[in-house]
Amino acid sequence: KSLIKEGFKQKTILITGASGSIGREIVKELLDLEPAKLILLDNSESGIFELIQELEYLNFTIYDTIIADIRNSTRMATVFEKYRPEIIFHAAAYKHVPLMENNPYEAVTVNVLGTKIIADLSVNYGVEKFVFISSDKAINPSSVMGATKRMAELYLQVYYNQYPTIFITTRFGNVLGSSGSVLPLFRKQIAHGGPIKITHQEASRYFLTSREAVQLVLEAAVYAQKSETFLFEMGEPILISNLAKNVLKALDIEENEVAIQIIGLRPGEKLHEEIDYDKTIKFGSYSGRLLLMPQRVNIENDQQFQIDKFLKQLDDLNHLEIVGGLKRIVTNYVSINSKYDILDQKDKS
Repeated sequence: KSLIKEGFKQKTILITGASGSIGREIVKELLDLEPAKLILLDNSESGIFELIQELEYLNFTIYDTIIADIRNSTRMATVFEKYRPEIIFHAAAYKHVPLMENNPYEAVTVNVLGTKIIADLSVNYGVEKFVFISSDKAINPSSVMGATKRMAELYLQVYYNQYPTIFITTRFGNVLGSSGSVLPLFRKQIAHGGPIKITHQEASRYFLTSREAVQLVLEAAVYAQKSETFLFEMGEPILISNLAKNVLKALDIEENEVAIQIIGLRPGEKLHEEIDYDKTIKFGSYSGRLLLMPQRVNIENDQQFQIDKFLKQLDDLNHLEIVGGLKRIVTNYVSINSKYDILDQKDKS
């Protein structure tokens, strides 16, 4: 704990997506670590307003809030110029899989372009550490959201160990209780008398609490002395159907009182999420739950060039062309249960 505190004490720290589930938890965890200042950036006015109320209640005052869009490079440059952040937690993202299947332009501009803008500014302004919040859905992506997270990872990996800025990528699974996750959704469905809707009887996911996830993110940020990619030990996958039954049990509701309805996998969703445990090595950390991904030896600058070129063309592309561009760069992206399956079939023919 003291080492974690030492890593953030008297640092100016920028948190993007500060009012989201992970961003908000990062803010809370940093309160006790004596930062010099927190810069809380989000494009959600109501989210930032709620976060301010929470911080005022906790009597925490050394922060500034910024309503801004990470896709606006000019605006972001003014933030860096004013505050000169030393550490960045980049949590801002669009993350809902089915929604992003229908909105690939927004997924790419926020998850890839926004990440590129913040990363480029981090290099230009000499940021000490840049911590990227990725997702297990970036592993063999089956969705637009997962592919955009993977593309952002690829962009950052070209920067690994080329500059004084240390780039740290953290990948983990679903966060229990986060906005849009299954637990609050189940509770709402139960409050309305049901049914509880699950995608598939055998669907399983890896889960962490937001506090667990953020503590591991903070550990990765402190312990990494060079650019690295970390996975977290997620435990065993949980059947969504069992989770639904456990929620009923916790609320003291008999299973026959509220129906459980199977609705089928949604666009882009896998039956089972994947974790690249086979390729990882244990990393000596406080919790022992950090797993280190070995780095690819030859990451080419051409990779960044291809991503830059793709991003510049976005405004002229339709949805199918945008997803086609994602698939050309993220070569292991294969759509599942999606209208973009047709692009994979074309590749095979």
